[in-house]
Amino acid sequence: SELADAVFTITSAGLEGSKAMDLLKSSAKGSVIGLGETKDIAKAATAILTAYKDTNITAAQSVNLLAKTVKEGNLEASELAPSIGKILPLAAEMGITFEEVGANVATFTRLGISASEATTSLKAVLSNLIKPGKKAQEALAKYGLSAQGVRDSISKNGLAATLQDLLKKFDGNTESLGHLFGSVEGFA
Repeated sequence: SELADAVFTITSAGLEGSKAMDLLKSSAKGSVIGLGETKDIAKAATAILTAYKDTNITAAQSVNLLAKTVKEGNLEASELAPSIGKILPLAAEMGITFEEVGANVATFTRLGISASEATTSLKAVLSNLIKPGKKAQEALAKYGLSAQGVRDSISKNGLAATLQDLLKKFDGNTESLGHLFGSVEGFA
């Protein structure tokens, strides 16, 4: 029954044939080692495979990355599965690896923030950097930056390094940072 539920989840996302079976096998193994329910693992791993399909990530790699996120964070796969899909398309589009997305989620959940809040906050940051409002553009310009430059830095240097660099450049100016991230979720 558990495997049937997972197959339904996998095939509903459009995976079929050997890819679907590889993901089912990897998800079942993840469940056996205590990662969570096979269906939840399959749902999250399917989101990873779908978002990062151009990187040739395998089913086993996606489940391993999911396991690392759960292990390093303060969360369970069942908590991560419904929320991770919200952020992956944006992250992949910006050249952010799943390893870095997972590290971000793990870090914030260790601080007591839920997986849902962590992914919502990251989505807000990335959304504001993909399509910044006028105040965000002005805040960046004030420090000699542009949204495209920030996006290029994320792709080249990674999300964490770029955000740390922005914090240094903004030198504690929380008003400008608030304009840059545009929402309470992003600012958090």
